[in-house]
Amino acid sequence: MLRKVLVVLAAVGLVGALGVGTAAADATLPLHNNTASPGTDCPDTINDYWHFVVTPNNGSLEFDDIRLNIDGTVKTFTAPGGAAPSWIPNGSQTDNVFVEVPAGASIDDLLLVNSEADIIGDVPQNANFNLSHVCDGTGEDFGELSVNKIVVDPSPGQNQVPGTFHVNVECTDGGTTTKSASLDLVTDGPAQTVTEIPAGSTCVVTEDPVPSGVGVTYSDSNILIEEGDQDSVTVTNTYPQAGSSGGEQGPNAAAEAIQVTPSFTG
Repeated sequence: MLRKVLVVLAAVGLVGALGVGTAAADATLPLHNNTASPGTDCPDTINDYWHFVVTPNNGSLEFDDIRLNIDGTVKTFTAPGGAAPSWIPNGSQTDNVFVEVPAGASIDDLLLVNSEADIIGDVPQNANFNLSHVCDGTGEDFGELSVNKIVVDPSPGQNQVPGTFHVNVECTDGGTTTKSASLDLVTDGPAQTVTEIPAGSTCVVTEDPVPSGVGVTYSDSNILIEEGDQDSVTVTNTYPQAGSSGGEQGPNAAAEAIQVTPSFTG
């Protein structure tokens, strides 16, 4: 992370040679780096962002279009609601905004030449379009896991089948828990989905408690979650045939189990 930030600061450090110049109302200002530094104030910690501020930063000015020279290609970012891609406001503020570094580019690809922004408002002569912060994201993304429940009951009405089954989902990465969830699944009901599981996690699904004498199987185990995954696993409970060993007994089972001792007379 530090290496990339140092490269950015070295690149934008060329701004001093450009000078500030004068600006009129509704002006176009060149990019400067008066306060560029690493930051953690961006919309998320996953993606890379540039954080721009127009000064004076007192709510009297706002960004319109922002044109950035990204490794030799000028890309225009519009106000939200305009043509994509758009910059991201900082809450309700429009005088400091975020731009997500496009896919395939990195935070150190931002060049000063031809990087500029259209500013709306009564722009004073000392106004600047500043790169305030850079956020070097982790690059981590998420996937999700849906859990289904199936019950196989060869003797409907004779086995004691609960209405819900408690299932745990535990996801880890390198020995650290990244996501855990506790689900109550209904027999043959809709699947339940665990979302925002960090990519790279391995998930294990277990039913607890397992009903006595019931076989429980899982369609998958040690499920690796990758970016954008929509994985699924099915938990199947198989009940025994009524009257068989280990299962619930049928209505005539007790009578059949009575051993009759013959009696003799005479």
